[in-house]
Amino acid sequence: MKPIIKWAGGKSQILPLLIERLPENFNRYFEPFAGGLALALALGKEEIFISDVSSEVINLYECVAQNPDRVLAELADFATTEKDYYRIRSMDKEPGFANMDVFKKAARFLYLNKNGYNGLWRVNKDGFNNVPRGRYSCIHYGVENVREVGRYLGAHAHIEKCSFEQTTIHARENDFVYFDPPYHNTFTNYNAQGFNEEMQRRLKAEVDRLTQLNVKVMLSNNDDIFIRELYADYNIVGINAKRYLNSDGNNRTDGREVIVTNY
Repeated sequence: MKPIIKWAGGKSQILPLLIERLPENFNRYFEPFAGGLALALALGKEEIFISDVSSEVINLYECVAQNPDRVLAELADFATTEKDYYRIRSMDKEPGFANMDVFKKAARFLYLNKNGYNGLWRVNKDGFNNVPRGRYSCIHYGVENVREVGRYLGAHAHIEKCSFEQTTIHARENDFVYFDPPYHNTFTNYNAQGFNEEMQRRLKAEVDRLTQLNVKVMLSNNDDIFIRELYADYNIVGINAKRYLNSDGNNRTDGREVIVTNY
């Protein structure tokens, strides 16, 4: 299975590096910053807990888990012209958006994710999507993969819109938690709240709490002094990873990231 959405900071490109650093054995899998779910889908564990603070992301996964074909049917009604893109993008400003059918809302999110520039999901301070239309000659939604991911999530996943602490409160000894938060000093506009240094410290405190419970933890983040000092008591490995968010494709250079583990 592959991710059904593009995601800034998605882990598909570094999956081999993550997989080779997994604990030798563990029970249940937790991923509190769901994003594209690249690692969760690659592992295919029997019981997984996924969450995110983004209602759009979680609604998509909940709807795909319930009925992927209904999401795909709604998606088929969305044309991909420039006029249609901006009309569909502006739906979140309409008074009735909060009460929109959840499957139509899930299809809209998937549509904007695939048709928006560079696969970026970004919102302004008011929570409205503001990504311009991408220049694509053909859009592929990966219909069969959407169905496969939907069947897997429906059978094996606990899906919830909540903070990372509310998800990992369920973790116990020999479970495995993978944290992939918005990176320090990089793009954090996935939602209107952002993810600042106070949030990074809150996350570190949760890693400490889980470590005391003998929960196995892996974390990805930017390779900088702040993160290295924050996790100085843990195992840190630096890696190279391609950065795809630059508007100029020729300037998307390698960036440094860290993989932090407590085992």
